[in-house]
Amino acid sequence: MKTKILTIAMSTLLTTNTFANFKVIISSQANNYNYGEKVVIVGEWLATGEKSCSKDNLAEDYYYGIEFDQTETCSEPQERITTTKVVYGDGREEIINKTKETKIDVKSNTIKLTGTHIENTCEEVLSNGFSYGDGNYRINFNGGSDVYCDMTRNGGGWMRITNYNFVENPDNTPNGFVKTVNRTLTTYTGASFTLKDGWYRKDVTSADASSFIWEEIIAPTNNFAWTESMIDIDSLQAITPDSYNVATSSRDSTTVNGQYLDGISITYGIQGNRKHIHSLTRTTTGLTRAGLEWLANSGDYTATEIAANNQRKLTILSGKVPETTENISARFALNQLYNDEKIGFTKLVIWIK
Repeated sequence: MKTKILTIAMSTLLTTNTFANFKVIISSQANNYNYGEKVVIVGEWLATGEKSCSKDNLAEDYYYGIEFDQTETCSEPQERITTTKVVYGDGREEIINKTKETKIDVKSNTIKLTGTHIENTCEEVLSNGFSYGDGNYRINFNGGSDVYCDMTRNGGGWMRITNYNFVENPDNTPNGFVKTVNRTLTTYTGASFTLKDGWYRKDVTSADASSFIWEEIIAPTNNFAWTESMIDIDSLQAITPDSYNVATSSRDSTTVNGQYLDGISITYGIQGNRKHIHSLTRTTTGLTRAGLEWLANSGDYTATEIAANNQRKLTILSGKVPETTENISARFALNQLYNDEKIGFTKLVIWIK
């Protein structure tokens, strides 16, 4: 009977894949299984602690809009168990040994990002090493604003607050001015004069020679605090602007809040509390006229002479002023309303820092 049972069991054993690799020795004496197969089972790596990640470059360390590579490196402690056992033909298992391995799993990934850092001024952008040359920058002004910065001239760090350029955009005509192209002007005396192309103060037809008017371009600072200004101007003064006149009942050339001069005055502050930056006049000899000595002796008064019927291209740098948020103005003034005086410009760009 035992022989028959063993025959059936052996038949089952040989047809079952589970035991195909076992080395089985059958004792004809005892009729049982004495030996099995050694099996090594290597477990999966499993996390045993929290993953720790670090980034080599941060968006807040790069200036707003600048593209950079950010690599994130993550490390995670892991372990696995290797088990060695013997599996016998009758299904019994005997564990011989267990070993534990540990490692730190490290993985890296690189992505493209853009910077988010902004400074308070163009000057801070430059001084803190974030400048990439002249161009638009985001600064921390009015909740975050894009401004154009000149980073190369006169120490750099200038913020543009007004930009008129007749060559680049002749249709951007400021209020109070007319675009003039290929125009011949006839004065009240009947003389003809060909004006240079540009923007001129609007024409008037009155022959009131005792009056005084101006057109003003205001460069708003929007409450931005500044101590220095830079003005790029290509000015046009034609025919008979005569610079300075002494005070009369209808004119006042002796204060910056009065007529001041025939020509272009760069000032800051509002009317009644103007402060001088620079003047462009047909002649500087007016400074010797009676009543105007204060201009010549004031110390902070600066002016540039412009020859009659000529164009003068200048970059004007102001001296430092006490910190202020006041707007800057360019006044284009004439003391006669008839057409024997013309004043204008082809370029006016105002910067502050």
